[in-house]
Amino acid sequence: MSMVLTLLVSVHRLCRLFAMSGAERLAVPECVSQAGCWAAGGSRERREVSPGVNSDIRAALERILPALQRSIASAKQAAGPAETGKAIAEIFQLVEEAWGMPTLGRDVAKALCDAIRLEGGLDLLLNLLHTAELETKCQAGQLLEQILVAENRDRIARIGLGVILNLAKERDVPQLAQSVSGILEHMFKHTEETCSQLISDGGLDAILYWCRWTDPVVLRHCAMALANCAMYGGQGNQRLMIKKKAAEWLFPLVFSRDDEFIRLHACLAIAVLATNKEIEKEVERSGTLALVEPFIASLDPEQFACDMLGSSDNSQGRTAEDLQRLVPLLDSSRLEAQCIAAFYLCTEAAIKARQKKTKVKGRLEGEVKGRLAGGKDVQKGSDATTVSRYPLCFLSSLSAPASGCGQEEGKQSNASSYCACRFSVRLGPRRASREWFVTPPAAPPPPWPKRCCV
Repeated sequence: MSMVLTLLVSVHRLCRLFAMSGAERLAVPECVSQAGCWAAGGSRERREVSPGVNSDIRAALERILPALQRSIASAKQAAGPAETGKAIAEIFQLVEEAWGMPTLGRDVAKALCDAIRLEGGLDLLLNLLHTAELETKCQAGQLLEQILVAENRDRIARIGLGVILNLAKERDVPQLAQSVSGILEHMFKHTEETCSQLISDGGLDAILYWCRWTDPVVLRHCAMALANCAMYGGQGNQRLMIKKKAAEWLFPLVFSRDDEFIRLHACLAIAVLATNKEIEKEVERSGTLALVEPFIASLDPEQFACDMLGSSDNSQGRTAEDLQRLVPLLDSSRLEAQCIAAFYLCTEAAIKARQKKTKVKGRLEGEVKGRLAGGKDVQKGSDATTVSRYPLCFLSSLSAPASGCGQEEGKQSNASSYCACRFSVRLGPRRASREWFVTPPAAPPPPWPKRCCV
């Protein structure tokens, strides 16, 4: 009898898998289409703060959660677009305030994001993105982009991916592009299967199309979306990225001279793609990979961390899971991947030190030390270097006391001094200079249509 039940369950799962593989996945689920279904995931009871949380986090949540619950209730009961927009704006302000909190921001914001899902707010936003007029769609998209923590990405992947992909088809609507590109950026972090669906159903095409634009917000989302797809998508999706010319479209992003954050994540994306031996030659031919080392050598991780802390979008840094995916790059045979992983870990270490995130430090420190013990020369010749020693830079940042941003000129941190030394040894003074990088290489970037965002 147990074998029969097991067989039936297996058949049921296979049927669900095949049902999700067709074009009907873009259809909007009934629970999103019907207005009355949002509350199914919510609760009429007031949610209390768990007594086990940090006292500072608890105090912040006790202050914010009641206001959040009132705003969600107002959004559900809104009689028209004006009331809906007002309620969404109130929720957005509360979430934005949480993300901006120093040290506690990620924990408080995650609790609010979970509360929005549990109160039915996430399903409400999906319904508005499916049915509302443009202004309300834009507001709903902006809020959804801010609340896509892991559990909310799971919910979107289960019932709302079709809504997002349908919005991505409206590529020439500047008001939507900023939020939809941000939503796609987060969804590329979900699973390999979700990445595959996003690629096959037009999500990646939309990102590559927006790489032609000049709006820095959209370009930031595009660079991070491509980096996330490369890191989380697996080798199969990396091959699809190459088929869709993602490596070539990363070239102009690396030359976004007004925004080093865009350039860093474009470099991260191309470096990760280059670690896939099946597509390594195609990545090299794009010309983008050659720009990674000189760009990284021109940066100071301590200063870059200060810039990120001062940015409303990136003040919390990357999650522990994101950083865990960077650690294996330190063992890559590609120098570009090792350089950018070491720099990124250095930058994040400075951020986490200021946030007193000791758990993140502990998880990563052990793995990086293990790689230090097994370091090996990957280059032979006159400019040989033990590139796998770059993690020393990361460990130095973790062990050094957190310093404030805006250090006196000439007083670099141990981490940034060590990085500068290692990069200059490998690249030489000419290649490590910023002046070298701003001179375009002989190969021109691929042409793309002019497009201005307003």
